[in-house]
Amino acid sequence: MFTLMSQADVVKAIPVLAADAATVQERIHVIACSTLDHVRAHGDTTGCVALCSALPKGQRVKALAHWFKHFSSNKLILTWDKKLGAWAAKLSKDRSDSDFKVTESMETTFADLTEEREPVSVTVESMLRNLTRNSTNTEMHDDGITPKVDPAARAFAAELIAFARSKGLDKKAA
Repeated sequence: MFTLMSQADVVKAIPVLAADAATVQERIHVIACSTLDHVRAHGDTTGCVALCSALPKGQRVKALAHWFKHFSSNKLILTWDKKLGAWAAKLSKDRSDSDFKVTESMETTFADLTEEREPVSVTVESMLRNLTRNSTNTEMHDDGITPKVDPAARAFAAELIAFARSKGLDKKAA
């Protein structure tokens, strides 16, 4: 628990917070670039996993994971492992130093690489688009064994689409 601040204290605290936030953002960028270079040189992903794990949710950690993927030419993939409740890295065995765009990465922070998404509501149309995509997705994960969408889920998505169409909810089918 904490004590709420007075408006006068808030007004004083905001510029300090802004300076602290800018410093933190810069530190994240320096550490990210340094760990990207370390992965390039040594194939060791410990630092980038630790960095993603250290950041709070509000820091756009998924944008940072995307940044690593982007500046490694998709050779370094960081994902949140729901089962373990931790970040994990997959580093391609088929990689070279030239895949890692360290100099370019120094010019673009993870916050600048992608825009923060606005919150959006799920609509009937967007739900049907997702169902349609899932009903036809036969892609496999990198292991070549596990489907990205289970066949039973594909069939169920197709049934839901048929139901929506029977109720006139699919404007594209009209």
